[in-house]
Amino acid sequence: MNNSTTGPVGPTQLSTLQITFITLYAILGFIGTVGNTIIIISIITVKKMKTPINILILNLALAGFLMSLFYIPISMITQFTTNYIWTHGQTMCKIYYTVTLWSVQVISYTQVAICINRYQGIHLVMKKKYRMNIKTIMIVNLIIWIFALLFCVPYLMYLRVVPQRNNITHCLLVLPLTSLDFAIDGKFVSFFYFMYAASYLLVAYLIPFVIMVMFYGIIIKGLRQRRLSRGNFNNDRNELHRSISMQRKERVIKLFIACVVIYFIANLPYAISLLLFIIHKISWQIFISIRYYLTILQVFGVVSNALLYGYFNTGIRNYSASIASKSIRRSALITQTPNTSFKTTSLKTNFAKPLNDFKMVKSLSSPALVRIQRCNSGKQLKTASNVVTVV
Repeated sequence: MNNSTTGPVGPTQLSTLQITFITLYAILGFIGTVGNTIIIISIITVKKMKTPINILILNLALAGFLMSLFYIPISMITQFTTNYIWTHGQTMCKIYYTVTLWSVQVISYTQVAICINRYQGIHLVMKKKYRMNIKTIMIVNLIIWIFALLFCVPYLMYLRVVPQRNNITHCLLVLPLTSLDFAIDGKFVSFFYFMYAASYLLVAYLIPFVIMVMFYGIIIKGLRQRRLSRGNFNNDRNELHRSISMQRKERVIKLFIACVVIYFIANLPYAISLLLFIIHKISWQIFISIRYYLTILQVFGVVSNALLYGYFNTGIRNYSASIASKSIRRSALITQTPNTSFKTTSLKTNFAKPLNDFKMVKSLSSPALVRIQRCNSGKQLKTASNVVTVV
């Protein structure tokens, strides 16, 4: 959320603390952009990854990618190099703050949808008509984006590049004056701005947080009751499979809870401090002094989705590993001299199929890895040394 009060202006020399924050911004921006891009590509391109829960994770990744792409670079410039002077024009003023607010809300609402989906998957296993399929999830995602965009309408309408003294400009939310405006300790407070900030705190954070605490509490309680009720039948083979399945569900639930807790801990302080600033409970100087810490915490809350889901999601992790492996092999092949005296083909790991015209040649650099090459017209097989293809 933007604020409509001006403070100290003019470019300043960067301090050591500011350089540290810029470095953190750059690292988090890189991780958020790359991590969310991998999540998006893996879910879109890998057929087995197209599950209802992964489609919801795709929604998180899209919102996180937008935050990493728009919020972090421009925030670095406005906070640390121009001291909140806006130099990017009227159009970017609207796009920057609208996309930021839009993405934050999409993440909040998607977290709620994930929570409800997990509740249905665990407590409504036998009631398939109540469970969400991929088509339903895509509709839910669309509704989330539309609802979040509707909340951003005031930004699209009232964000302005406002000139201040000495030809300095700021991107501000300029709401109309009304008879409902009031004063606190003799200081003016815009009624619309106060209600908008309070609604943002309530709708984007508090209500979703309460819903998720309630549903995850029910889920955890149900899983514990099932474990206790089946604790005396561990020798049964089917019961063992159910126990393993339950342990996997518990790990998934813990992952989602961790994402929720980190996200809200990272974002709630900024929303609360903004509301306190609007009603003049904290001064501009205090708000600016803590804003560095709050914004870096907010960025970490968004980036944490890519870190947690990317690492703990087996499909995404395997896809990332395959990309890294292909890059390494491609780099290794580029460094070798091409050998055109034979044709290289791939062999799937189906060892029941006869290898009539194939020979397996051990790599000179790694005996454990082999390369499969087709012989041409019975000629002697030639190999390029130190070239390894993992089958």
